Amino acid sequence: MSEQSTGSGGTTATATPELRPVWDGLGENLDKAKSSQEAMKNAGLDWTVEQHDLKASGGIKVPNHVANIRSDTKEVLGIVGKESYKLIQNVDAFRFVDSLAVEGQMRYVSAGALAGGKRVWLLAEMPEQLKIVGDDVIQQCILFVTGHDGKLRTITMPTGTRFWCGNTLRLAMQNRDLTRTFSVQHTGNTEVKLDEVRNILVNLGGLFKEHVEVAKQLVKRKVTADDVSSFLTRIWPDQQGANNSRREKVREEVAGLMEAEPQQLKGVAGTGWAAYNAVSQWADHNRVQPRKEEASGDRVVMERRFDSALFGVSHDVKVRAFETATRLWVPKAPKGRSKAKAAADPVNN
Repeated sequence: MSEQSTGSGGTTATATPELRPVWDGLGENLDKAKSSQEAMKNAGLDWTVEQHDLKASGGIKVPNHVANIRSDTKEVLGIVGKESYKLIQNVDAFRFVDSLAVEGQMRYVSAGALAGGKRVWLLAEMPEQLKIVGDDVIQQCILFVTGHDGKLRTITMPTGTRFWCGNTLRLAMQNRDLTRTFSVQHTGNTEVKLDEVRNILVNLGGLFKEHVEVAKQLVKRKVTADDVSSFLTRIWPDQQGANNSRREKVREEVAGLMEAEPQQLKGVAGTGWAAYNAVSQWADHNRVQPRKEEASGDRVVMERRFDSALFGVSHDVKVRAFETATRLWVPKAPKGRSKAKAAADPVNN
């Protein structure tokens, strides 16, 4: 893939190295891992979770609950129900996708732990990159996350990465009619549930391609400064009777990102796709800032950015932006059809 591309004004845009995907730097590379078991070992995640009885002060045993303990550090990861909660060990949480790796439908890229092991994640890539326009491409990824704190299910998320700015695109929630976030609770027969998710994963390519068709429609839509201002106001509307200075500042910051290199690629500049990605870039890279006495490269800051981009406020902002851009600038689909399929239909355009 090209490392440079010519912008609309003839300038050369280069992938910005500091704009990396939110998981970058939080895990270990898995270039040689052929199985999830190898991935866990290579990433230092081959520890197990033990369950220990709880005791109150005075040695009184606490009924019905146990502590999940990390085997190597003896750190408490969470308090869970003794009978209802089913342990899913790291080595087992992702084994259900090994056959897809063997078949060449994906490869393991990186893995890591958050919050001392309360959350463990594994990133895989599908082999094909999808072109939006020119050198603007999306890498098809699948992010697997499991939790040991009793608060998070084992989740499978189709998540694309835009090369030029490292924006993460969690496809699962961008179209509420095509919900593709697959989660498995730590209850019941978890092995059967994981096998069911694996069967759905086989057809993920179609979901990514539907998303790209919508993105291509956003590329076709030229937008003015007034269009962008209206778009951003819909995402961050002023509140009557409130101090809206913060919202105004955010809108100004995002509007400024329309001129950033990733939004100035040839074919992207001045389009609805650029407007959406300006919001996505702000959400992934600008919204979460270091607190007092923290630096942007501190692990605690990077973990907050990861969490927000995929599960929290930053994710919600990107969903709102994508849905707003789609409503404003993608042709309406005929009744009973998704906008993605309508966008791909030349008759509709």
